[in-house]
Amino acid sequence: MRLNRIENTKRNMVFGIIFRGVNILFPFINRTAVLYILGNSYLGLNSLFSSILGILNLAELGVGSAIVYSMYKPIAENDEKTVAALLQLYKKIYRIIGFCVFVMGIVFSLFLDRLVTGETPEGINVQIVFFIQLFNVICSYLFFAYKTSVISAYQREDILSKISIVVTILLNGSQLIILYIAKDFYLYLLMLPITTIIGNILKYWIASKMFPVCNINAIEKLNESYLDEIKRKVKALFLHKIGGTISNSLDNIIISAFLGLNLVAIYNNYYYIILSLVNIMNIFYTSILAGLGNSIALESTHQNYEKFKKLTYVNNLIIGFLSTCLICLYQPFMKLWTGDGNLFEFNTVILLVVYFYINMSRRIVVTFKDATGMWEADKFKPLISGIVNACLNIILIQKIGINGVVISTVIAFTFIEYPWETKVLFDDYFQEKEREFYVNQFKDSLIILIVAIITFRATYMIPLNNVIGFISRGICCVCISAILFCIIWKKRLDILKTYL
Repeated sequence: MRLNRIENTKRNMVFGIIFRGVNILFPFINRTAVLYILGNSYLGLNSLFSSILGILNLAELGVGSAIVYSMYKPIAENDEKTVAALLQLYKKIYRIIGFCVFVMGIVFSLFLDRLVTGETPEGINVQIVFFIQLFNVICSYLFFAYKTSVISAYQREDILSKISIVVTILLNGSQLIILYIAKDFYLYLLMLPITTIIGNILKYWIASKMFPVCNINAIEKLNESYLDEIKRKVKALFLHKIGGTISNSLDNIIISAFLGLNLVAIYNNYYYIILSLVNIMNIFYTSILAGLGNSIALESTHQNYEKFKKLTYVNNLIIGFLSTCLICLYQPFMKLWTGDGNLFEFNTVILLVVYFYINMSRRIVVTFKDATGMWEADKFKPLISGIVNACLNIILIQKIGINGVVISTVIAFTFIEYPWETKVLFDDYFQEKEREFYVNQFKDSLIILIVAIITFRATYMIPLNNVIGFISRGICCVCISAILFCIIWKKRLDILKTYL
């Protein structure tokens, strides 16, 4: 079965954009309310436990990605029995995972006091807060989450976006009401598992209704070749999961242990902005992923290599524009949002923008690798990168503070992850030399740097005295950078139109 890739991509992007808008605006309002009503220590505690639970989510082992990838081929071949069998396997594994997360959470709770330093919220039991968030993670496994894989494999991420919009509004709306009326942090957190259960029930019902394969009683067992392939990919994805978690979740734990909860809160205020942009960009990557998987199953390597080059051009255009806007507007926005007392130095801001750019410039490579299922070839990459990142974090945070955390991640991405995953994709799938790719990436980076410097110098001529000043800077930044990129990369805009 050949999926309508362009149509699905457009639909996924439209609803993905709506969802990301909701998912940025409502949590932003929510975070602001916690900051001004409860204080930094509550934000810091919430961020710390989210990071710890990110480590516990290692129990997922990457099973979901392996199952979705394994569905691409049988869906393309209309083999519904195999899809149904994979779905049943996923269901059984998720039940086991939910139990493993619970046991790991109990063990981890014994060491919480050693990870929380500095001022903690008055009258709050950190154990209770942790177990509420742990219950939310367990709910995500035990209440029908496995059927999400079918929706993703059929390239209908728009359905998941619609459900997520409803759940996000319900969660943040109820939390804001609780925050303003009761100011009860426990009730505030309890809305997490409640809305998680509601969201999973909606996914279960819609998947069962729209995709008949969900209702097939899978009598036949998967053959050994399918099971062996899934096992290999799960083992590889487990290592990816470990490395990725070390890179993403350990930062907050280390900051809390060495610098305290207040610094965790400030760091996560800045990181929230980057994460919002990453989530917006993920609309694009997620929307094209299943289509690329279908394309790889049905089309030639040469055709997919041409798609890779075009998508890389488009990606650089978008992240170049976003990075330019970040360097110009990041610090002014944080000043207006959180106040002068919650700001980092501008050199930290520059490092955060560099982190964003390096991370996003590799995402087309990562997306193609995910679509081809090539997790085994570089399975040790994230583990090595994560260990290097963690060691550098511990060393540098004691010498240069918060900058050491960002520099550690930039080094790991630039010198370990990016070149390793690129070499694997080019050698094992495209069978092309990556030299041309690196040359083009270097040229594009220079152009983006020049545009950013020009835009920054022009933007900072406008005084920042109030919201009007920020809006004026924003208009100036967007207009100047957009005009420059349109002049330099007009052809890339034509490519982008084919995906809109």
